[in-house]
Amino acid sequence: MKTKGIRVTTIFMTLLILGSICLPTVSAKENTAFSSIDAENEVIIENRPDIQIIEMTDTSSIVQVGDIVISLNTDEDFTEGIMEVEDVTTNEKEVLEFYVTKLSDNFKVDVTLNEENTESYFTTYNPLDPGETKELLSQKTTPSLFQDEQVVTRSTSYVWDDVNFVKGTGVKYPHPSYTAYNGEVWQDYYINGDELKHNHIRQSRSNTISQLAPAVAGATIGAYLGNVPGAAIGAALGLVLGGTSSDALLDEEGCIWYWESHISSYVSLPPTNLPIFVPLYYRIASYTLWDTMSVGNP
Repeated sequence: MKTKGIRVTTIFMTLLILGSICLPTVSAKENTAFSSIDAENEVIIENRPDIQIIEMTDTSSIVQVGDIVISLNTDEDFTEGIMEVEDVTTNEKEVLEFYVTKLSDNFKVDVTLNEENTESYFTTYNPLDPGETKELLSQKTTPSLFQDEQVVTRSTSYVWDDVNFVKGTGVKYPHPSYTAYNGEVWQDYYINGDELKHNHIRQSRSNTISQLAPAVAGATIGAYLGNVPGAAIGAALGLVLGGTSSDALLDEEGCIWYWESHISSYVSLPPTNLPIFVPLYYRIASYTLWDTMSVGNP
């Protein structure tokens, strides 16, 4: 498989969204008092490319993210689909073909990339069905594998990575406090911590993603977050969307949070196990995918 530039992000996203990947994580110690830092000066607004839905029917989706156009056409039973990912600036194009077989309690998904076979994947959802993503993203049950050792019964304010956090009642998963910072739900922004960059995807774009078929949603995030190798986000989405009782990617405000370390290096990631240049820490929503720095979880 040969990909380069932004295509690496998008293609790895599309393939890895099909797998269910559980990686071990390390818990972190927390400081249960708010920081004395001037939080209002810590939010950095980002100008990310818009996500434009050009066409969306049950069997045809066309989405543009900056210079990347993603199109998916399927049959009416969502058993076969062809996805094209094209950079309209360079005219580079990748073609993925999906073949989905319904088994007794899951789906077998075979994928070809530019007419070359990749691995077969087994999922609990049909990645070509646009009705799957919104339902899966809105699930609120946290699987026991990822529950905290102590049950949280109320909202708690604390500091993690020198950033003001909240968790507990009314908070779907721990994230930087909306009240401590001047970032708004309609903005893309990030907060720099000691070791991590704490990223926020605006509400409207997070909700747009939830309308797309899983395969298109994966490719869209891969293109949207082009500064992060698609393997990182793809692995996270493969985990979240692959579970039958997954926690939500969307927080209580309908936004998506993800975390990456300031330091990056080459890491071998499943399912291809190819060395990819990624942050040494990567977390999305409730899931830490890898933590080679022993930063821990919020």
